[in-house]
Amino acid sequence: ALPVDAGALNITMGLPLHTLPIHGCTEAFLHIHTEAQRHGNVLRSDVEALLLHPFLHHGMRSSKAVEHLRSTGEHRIAADDLPARLHASGVDLPALAVEALRPVTHAQHEMPQRWQAFLAWLREASGNDAFRTEQVFQLARLQQRLEKGLADAPEPVVSLETYATLRQRLLQEERIAFFGEPLQGAQIMGYLETRAIDHERIILLGTSEGTLPRGAPLQTWIPHDIRRTYGLPMRHDADAISAYLFYRMMQQASHAVLAFGDGEGPGCGEPSRFLLQWKYELPTQGPSVWSERTLMAPFAERTSPEVAVHKNGYVIERLTQRIAKGLSPSLLAGWLRCPLDIYFTRVLGIKEAEEADGRLGSNILGEAVHGVLEDLFRPWTGTVLDPAALRKAAAQAPPLLSQRLSAGIPEQVLRNGHHRLRMEMASTALERYLHAEADLCAQNSITPLALELDLQAELRPGVRIIGRADRIDLRNGTHHVLDLKTGSVKQEQLKLRSLDRALLNADKAYALQLLTYAWMYLHAHPEVPAVRAGIIPLQKASAHEGLMLQVEGSNDIHREQLPAIGALLETLVEEMLDPAVPMKHHPDSLYCTACLV
Repeated sequence: ALPVDAGALNITMGLPLHTLPIHGCTEAFLHIHTEAQRHGNVLRSDVEALLLHPFLHHGMRSSKAVEHLRSTGEHRIAADDLPARLHASGVDLPALAVEALRPVTHAQHEMPQRWQAFLAWLREASGNDAFRTEQVFQLARLQQRLEKGLADAPEPVVSLETYATLRQRLLQEERIAFFGEPLQGAQIMGYLETRAIDHERIILLGTSEGTLPRGAPLQTWIPHDIRRTYGLPMRHDADAISAYLFYRMMQQASHAVLAFGDGEGPGCGEPSRFLLQWKYELPTQGPSVWSERTLMAPFAERTSPEVAVHKNGYVIERLTQRIAKGLSPSLLAGWLRCPLDIYFTRVLGIKEAEEADGRLGSNILGEAVHGVLEDLFRPWTGTVLDPAALRKAAAQAPPLLSQRLSAGIPEQVLRNGHHRLRMEMASTALERYLHAEADLCAQNSITPLALELDLQAELRPGVRIIGRADRIDLRNGTHHVLDLKTGSVKQEQLKLRSLDRALLNADKAYALQLLTYAWMYLHAHPEVPAVRAGIIPLQKASAHEGLMLQVEGSNDIHREQLPAIGALLETLVEEMLDPAVPMKHHPDSLYCTACLV
């Protein structure tokens, strides 16, 4: 990357090995063995990290192998079965790889063979890439030092955790050096390395107090009095060494640039005391000239380009087709959150990629929770809820949830790790909700009228609003349209000061959904004078009554408000079809499916 006319250059420092790509590859390899020794199985994510690392990635073959492993839904693989599982997925592992991945019982005795096979595997995969080969070579040198040190250790190292810790200590010191011709051209070196060379021109970086001299405390547990009594190194000794190195370096220099940062962060702060001493004393000692300059590093202002899609004939045609099939409340809310995301997902048809990362997805868990509540409440449709029956149902909720989830996820997976934690948290939330619902029914008359009710109403000829309400209740004589949410919702998000489009922002998407459900329900039931719409957050038992939509300060949506609500929905539809309104990302939307936020 250096310019051709840079001239001679010698770098005596180097690149730390732990900052190079090979470190991530070896960490994945070591973590596979650590997990295998500890549990007898390995994390699928570690296997993916190894196979997809640039050093070992074999294009589509590796990608297909990862897809095959993810398709099983298991996030752990038996260590002894790993080579066979990879072979079955389409990866023909070389003999070196099979030997490298063979489980380890005794770290000190068996890891050298595994490392030798692993390094040979890496070297074979590196081909003619000189930089990769150099990294593998330096890693091999590190392993030789580690094995030699362990051979001389009085106690054998059996645990791979201890082995990994020792290796990490050595890794901090390992560097890939870039040597040029010493004493010719520019010499880039550390502070200590200057003591044996007389430089004519010097550029010294980091001449701020705390860096020169170093401000870090002495790394010792020996009390100050004992160190002073026995003549052990003190802070002023370290400062004296720094001062000697500084003045020794500056002794023969004819031109020196001493640079320090005056901001915040490493290497910044007040100028060093050594620099200040030269500033006040040097000009009085002869023909020396002192000058100061303040430099500002130029940087371009970072601006994110705004992505705006202007509606051409194709876009409007796609939106018109979508509207003709029926506009859902979620689509209207999505337009409110981010029009650009609607373009990606509904016009272009881009779907969110499903990542099999060994975790229980919120969508899968949410569907299971909704299914359990539907199974429990359906027999009570049309009857007043009984508190005793609800408390009895609370005990049935956990096994019903487990049964629903096990239909698509192996039971062995559900009984362990992340899946078990998420399932038990959801089970606890269901139990708390049902007990809270029982307490509410003890003081109120609640009758479930319908579950998963399909609703629709015509906004104008050719434009229909369609949706499905989770639950319709008759509570103390008032109809309630309720939406069950496994996520969190705040009451402030459900408050609309008026039905003015200008007051609707991305934060009011849930309020718009509930308003649309209430509008459809009143259209479908002309005998109902007013309705309430709300969200029941299952995560929050204290909100078991539901967080109700408030419009102009009232929880009740009256039939007289239907024209105003219809006009608001009509305005949103016109926006969607207006060629003059581009589809842009909403700055307040943080959870777009396809937008780059």
